[in-house]
Order: sequence, then structure tokens, then C-alpha cells
Amino acid sequence: MAQVFGTIGSLAQLIDILDKRHAISFNSLEAITLFQANYDSRIAQIKDETRKQLLSERETLRTSLLTSRTEFNIKFSECKEALTKEKDEIERLLNNDSNSQNIFSSIFNSYKRFRLQRRQTLLANEFEKEAKRPLRELENRISSMTGAFDYLNSSFEMAVEDKTNANSRQLHDTNSVLQENKALLLGAIGEQKAVNELSKLPETFYVINNFYYEFSRWLHNKNSGDWIRSIQADHVVVGPSGVFVVETKNWSNDSVHSLDLYSPVEQVGRTSYALFLLLNRPINQGLFNNFNNHWGSKRISVHSIILMVNKTPNQQFQYVKVLSLGNVCKYINYSRQELDGNEVTEVANYLLGTSRGTKPY
Repeated sequence: MAQVFGTIGSLAQLIDILDKRHAISFNSLEAITLFQANYDSRIAQIKDETRKQLLSERETLRTSLLTSRTEFNIKFSECKEALTKEKDEIERLLNNDSNSQNIFSSIFNSYKRFRLQRRQTLLANEFEKEAKRPLRELENRISSMTGAFDYLNSSFEMAVEDKTNANSRQLHDTNSVLQENKALLLGAIGEQKAVNELSKLPETFYVINNFYYEFSRWLHNKNSGDWIRSIQADHVVVGPSGVFVVETKNWSNDSVHSLDLYSPVEQVGRTSYALFLLLNRPINQGLFNNFNNHWGSKRISVHSIILMVNKTPNQQFQYVKVLSLGNVCKYINYSRQELDGNEVTEVANYLLGTSRGTKPY
């Protein structure tokens, strides 16, 4: 088995988008595909759990309402009884005060009499309201429970739908992000298939996923006229048969023949040219131990591969090999030997140490 390093680029980009959208976090492509496979059944499960929960809540509300209303009626009767006694006592006090012949021996002064009369009037006009005043908190609680119970009783299915949507909002949002980035997900699936295949190469090979490098100064490709600031390769393979830049495409037949898509031939050629310069400059500077001897400096060639995971076009291109998933390892493994074991290790370690890490999406 080949030595595999790094996370596939499309997956890293997709995970980054999901994190920025506060969706569910995934640490592998398998977890994402499992989420999609179980999405409908998970929503149905949440709906079933929500239905059971709301049925239980409705029954709890019914019981609580019965208990609270009974408690209210008992306390309301007690309050009315207490207020009736208060009314009678006020009337007695006012009558006794009116029959008094000695104003100086009156039980109440004019101020106290005024207060008693005000209270008597209030009880006469708003007896029910005064009886309920100590029970205001209990009455409000009953009103709130009644509203909740009536809603669940009359609009139960709507309540189930609303709460299901609330409980599964993150699932909905995550699925929406995945649907919006379907092309990126298909790319990740294709790249994972490529990694699975490339990992079948012998252990003398290194597979570096999502290689990214940003040059301190722009490179100028005189042949194409391009100015290159950075390069990103889906996979860089280093082994006895040389260095290979592998650009993976999980395209349908329509995509293969579409004129709107960026040419992968130009893309992989651009990356290969820049990687060729990146590898051969340190050789020219004498920084590689295994590429310089008394005969001179050995140069590293970079081979370009477009790996078509799904549909493979019939045409071939100069300097770029278009391969299917089934024959890419054969092509790489059985190509003419270009590097010995020490050279392979030195180049692979250089690329692993030189890569600036995952591309900042």
C-alpha cells in the first residue's frame, strides 16, 4: 500500500463551508454520505419522537389543568368566604359607629370611617375581582396552560409539523448546504475514489492529497503566457516512476462535452509546469543531496494525469495523460523508472515540508 498524506481538497472545502454555515460538523466523507443516506429516515424519526412528546405534553397539561382548576375553585371559595365575613364586620362596625351618642367615644375617627366606607363600596361593586386578587398568579398559570392545551387539542398536526421543523432545523440546514454544494460533494466523492485507487500503489510510492503552494513571486510561463502565483493539485504521486500531478474529475458525460467548463488539460498543465520549477530550483541550488554528482545535476520531470472517475473522453492530449480509475495505477507503476529509493524519499519529504497546507477557501 502506498503512503498517503493529507485530506482531499474538495472535502476540506466542503467541511469549511459547513462550519461557516453553522451546520453539522463532519470529519469524513463517509460521515457525509451516511448523513445523506439516513436524512429522510432521520426526519421521520424526529417527527415520530415529536408526536409522542406532544401527546405526552397534552396529557400532562390536561392533568395539570384539572388539578389547578380544582385548587383554584377551593381557594376561590375560601377567599369569597373570607370577604363575606369582612363585609359583615365592616357593616357591623359602621352601624355601631353611627349609633354612638358620644362623638368622643366613637370607635373610629372620621378618617377610619372613610376607609371602611371605601372598602365596603369596593366589596359591593367588585366582590368577584377582590376574591380573585390573591389567586392572580394561579389564574395566569391556568390561562397559559389552557391556551397551550387548546392549541395542542385543536391543531395537533400543525404543532407536530412546527416542532419537527424546529427540532430538525440543523438537519434541514445541513442538507440544504450539501444540496447547494452538490458539485463540490461529487468532487469529494471522485477524489476519495481516486485516493482509494492510488493507495493500492506499492509502498515505495507517496500520495500527497490537496497539495497547495503559494509562490513568494509570480511565475511566468513563457509558453502559455500565464502568470502563476499559486498551485493546487488534487494529488501528487511520487515514486520510482517519477512525479505525477493527478487532477481528478468526477464528471458526467454531459460535463465531459460541455464547452462551459474550465479545461482540465490547461489546469493540470499549469500545475505541472509550476511544480517542475518548484522541484528543480533546489536541485540547481545544490539543496538536494541525491540529485547532484560529478556528472552534473539530475533534473526531475513532472508527468500530468487527468483521472476521470466517471466518464472518460476518447481523445488524448500532448503531455497530458487522460486515464480511467481502473488503469491509473498500472500507468504510474509500470512507467519507466526515473528515481531511486533515496531520491523518492527526498522529493516526497521536500514536497510535504514545502506545501503551505490546505488552500484557504
